[in-house]
Amino acid sequence: MPPAGDAPQDLDSVRQANQQRFSRDLEFLSALSNPFYLHQLSQQGYFDDPAFLCYLDYLDYFRAPAYAKYLTYPQALHFLGLLKHASFRSAVADSALLTGLRGAGLRTFHATRRASDKNLKLRDEDIRSPLVRLVDPASGQLQGPFQPRDILAKIDRKAYALLQVTDAPPEARARAEWHMDELPICRLISKRQAYQKEREKKKAPPSAAPPKVLQLSWNVTANDITHKIARARKDLERGARLRTVIVSKKGTPRVLPGSQEDERRTALVDTLLRDLCAPHDNSDVDIARVAQGPTWKNGRSLVEWTLEGVTP
Repeated sequence: MPPAGDAPQDLDSVRQANQQRFSRDLEFLSALSNPFYLHQLSQQGYFDDPAFLCYLDYLDYFRAPAYAKYLTYPQALHFLGLLKHASFRSAVADSALLTGLRGAGLRTFHATRRASDKNLKLRDEDIRSPLVRLVDPASGQLQGPFQPRDILAKIDRKAYALLQVTDAPPEARARAEWHMDELPICRLISKRQAYQKEREKKKAPPSAAPPKVLQLSWNVTANDITHKIARARKDLERGARLRTVIVSKKGTPRVLPGSQEDERRTALVDTLLRDLCAPHDNSDVDIARVAQGPTWKNGRSLVEWTLEGVTP
């Protein structure tokens, strides 16, 4: 058992460590109010890191008044809430969005994204309605009305979030009083289940997505081929389907079967198939397989084939 005199020193060390961690959290959260910093995080791949997304959930403790008072830029909490949505994390990757976010961006973003992306829902402190109805988790029946802050005060914020699933009718927002059936509907969601669902969605095969298209001409240069193959291989590495089309430019003479030009075109197709599917230097497994072999058309002036990326 350690001497009694060591206890205050250990307590001081713990207190100092907690203060340092709080200062780091505060500094990072404040930086989230800068759209250019969000764009930088996106470019560096942080928004695809599950550990980083869990850290964003952890920072929700700043919503408590005891901690929120230390924020120099309270709007950082709004950005923190928006970052919980995959659609917003994807949007900040676009540098064109930054100018809008610098101005009245938050309100503009909410208005435009809610109109174009129904998957973006208000949650927790972002819910602006003074009263809401709540779906009872046990019975599935609507309960209420409740104030959102009262609901948030009674739930385990680390495990659950309050999600607004319907909005008030536009005509009701202009009135001072609302009918009961006009109040927005909210439900409690498990953060763990929501996280698992998003992970499964990312892992879903992209078969339903339209294939990427690589289009070339028979007169393509070696440098152009190298650049386009490198870009196409990145799509294949993500498991995408790739449709490759080689066409003749207008005015190109017709090629006779068995001619030297015909043999050159056949060799080019074989080379492209090999280079697109070739494994990495540290592997012996091809990154793609042939889903549909080369099909020649229009007197061998056009050829196309489809590859399918092989995900590990």
